[in-house]
Amino acid sequence: ARSKSLLNEESAEEAIRRLSHEISEAIAVDDAARAQQAQRELLQIQLDKPSVACRHLIREDCISASALLRLGERVPIRARVHAVKKLGRWLRWPQAAKKDLVPVSIILEGLLHALRSAPEVAWTAQCALFHVVRCNVEAQNVKEAARGKVARMLLDGNTDFPLCLPELTERAAKAYDAALRVSMVRCFFTQLQSLTLIDPGYGESWETYDTALLGSFAQRLGKSLYSLRSLKVFGFEDCAIKLILPSLWMPKLRSLKMVGCCQQKQSQKAILTLINRNRSQLEELELNLWTDVIEAEDPVTELELLPKVTRLSQRVPLLPTWRHFGQLCPLLEELTFVYDQDIALNAAEVLIDVEDPSEEAEMLAERTKHIYRDAVRFAAQLHAGGFEGLAQSCPHLKVIRFKMWDNSFGYNSAPAQEHFSISWRRSENPRRPFLRNSHENNATRTILEERAHAVHQREWTEEELEEGRDVTEEEAMAAAAAAMLQVMRCFDDASLEAELGL
Repeated sequence: ARSKSLLNEESAEEAIRRLSHEISEAIAVDDAARAQQAQRELLQIQLDKPSVACRHLIREDCISASALLRLGERVPIRARVHAVKKLGRWLRWPQAAKKDLVPVSIILEGLLHALRSAPEVAWTAQCALFHVVRCNVEAQNVKEAARGKVARMLLDGNTDFPLCLPELTERAAKAYDAALRVSMVRCFFTQLQSLTLIDPGYGESWETYDTALLGSFAQRLGKSLYSLRSLKVFGFEDCAIKLILPSLWMPKLRSLKMVGCCQQKQSQKAILTLINRNRSQLEELELNLWTDVIEAEDPVTELELLPKVTRLSQRVPLLPTWRHFGQLCPLLEELTFVYDQDIALNAAEVLIDVEDPSEEAEMLAERTKHIYRDAVRFAAQLHAGGFEGLAQSCPHLKVIRFKMWDNSFGYNSAPAQEHFSISWRRSENPRRPFLRNSHENNATRTILEERAHAVHQREWTEEELEEGRDVTEEEAMAAAAAAMLQVMRCFDDASLEAELGL
């Protein structure tokens, strides 16, 4: 009887979908009789199987809201916030949870997309998940309820939990602080293993804010990260660095990644203090920090011994000290140099300055060498003595990698698949201790070459010849790919020539 009931429910749900599609088709061709007949059949199924009909309507509503959130920036923020609130209401509806009417997986997928969206949308999604984790469904195993499913998803060690810091307003500070006082939320953060902290845009000015507003929140958050093993500090500038980092206490931290801008000595001190506080247990460290304004030494040169670090990533240094890497990380196995710039914006500015179409390629190449001269200089230093110095000072080093991407539209504008890299692997040849990874390097060059030639050069109009051209986004992206390819070749061509015996 139970099998028959399940079969009937499945057939009813299929019939509902079929009839809904049939009604849409009939309306499209102006067939009123067919639409009325399908509508009567649909109404009869809804009366006979109300739970199936309800499940179908909720599922369609959730699919629609999740699809809207997947579109990201193409949808207005107000519409995305409304979609998040709708998903949150369905997820914490106790009666629906009891009867299994709500498609939890579809809702969580939509909320995960929202967490990676604009701060207003992300905060609304965080509030929705917070309310779901708090709700208590009676007469049901908590692990199987929405609360249990959400908690397991958020505590997954392989997935970063993104937390966008609150606005520096009294209302936001009190809301965050009150949330961390709730035992369920505090317990959640105590169990959290992987976290991404996002700066919503505090900026660099420390004096313009009443930092006491978030003092209590920062202290409570810092003391709640006891089990944290991976932390990514994303897009932090001076204000967030000085406000949040000194309060973090993470005795089990193994991986620390910092992406942002450090323009004040106090901020650099806060970063070094955080790293040195956790240096004895760290196994992975990434420092992609823009520090050109303060004209300070490279942060890596001021760190204390990192005895367990095997993977180190840092922004391309201006004055590399090769032997220091071995002294700092005696067990280092993988070293990555990262380089991110506003490449598309810079390329667009170059194209705007072009007066003769025949000079475009030559001008772009010359300006690329000038704009990214620090990377070009570093590539020459790496081939002149860097490989040999690293081979001598780092006996366990297996891979050296150079990674580059475009940040024209912000820190989070380039997804992982838009990060282009080339690498070299350890060899037994004492004259050439590191050989290029042909498979990876050739693939990267091929992709960039294809993108650089994706837009065919067009004829300029008479107006453009007189007043200057209007650069399209496609032209700027193609020029950016050409610029990245040129920088990549500065690193790879010397290795390629050696490989070919030239």
